[in-house]
Amino acid sequence: MNEDEMILKLSDAYEVPTDQPELELTVRVLNINPGHNEVLLESCSILKQYMQFITKVRECIDSLTAKTSDTPLPYMDRLRVAISEAVDYCITQGILGDFFKKHRSEVIAVTLYEYSEEEHRRIQERDKSELKEQLAASETKLAEAETNLKQSESKLAEAETNLKQSESKLTQAIQNTIAMLHSMGCDDFFIRSKLCEIYQLSEADAMNYLKK
Repeated sequence: MNEDEMILKLSDAYEVPTDQPELELTVRVLNINPGHNEVLLESCSILKQYMQFITKVRECIDSLTAKTSDTPLPYMDRLRVAISEAVDYCITQGILGDFFKKHRSEVIAVTLYEYSEEEHRRIQERDKSELKEQLAASETKLAEAETNLKQSESKLAEAETNLKQSESKLTQAIQNTIAMLHSMGCDDFFIRSKLCEIYQLSEADAMNYLKK
């Protein structure tokens, strides 16, 4: 979240988008990360100290990740250590110190849960993004396959047309040959043998042409 604030609507999570939802819930979310809503943070010391704690947690996570890059810890173990270090730091610096001293274990457990949920959502979003990319790639391949199929069908239709034209020309040539040989007084036996010789026909096909 880079903006100072954003509006979340329950209807944005509906499976079927609608401009007129039967039930709506609107939530105004304020960004209290460093560099955002500083006037608000200065007016509420507890909120400011909470932001400092969360910032320290993130710093500890980054630092621990860098230190253990050769032998990385599992995410949950790394997170637990980082939160503990952040709590200890805040206690020594007087950042929500009394509260952390009294509720140290609860703070660690709740923060661990929140970060676990955040990581889970991040993984879900990543998986959704990858799924969308795979779906888009599949749709592209399907469209290409449909285009290729249409092109193949077009070429096949063209080939069939050419074949029919060739067959028509062959039939016309055979009939012209038969007519010419008849005009020369040749009998059917002679004509049949010539058709087989010239056009590479079987005797049965040659007889069929003679009968037409």
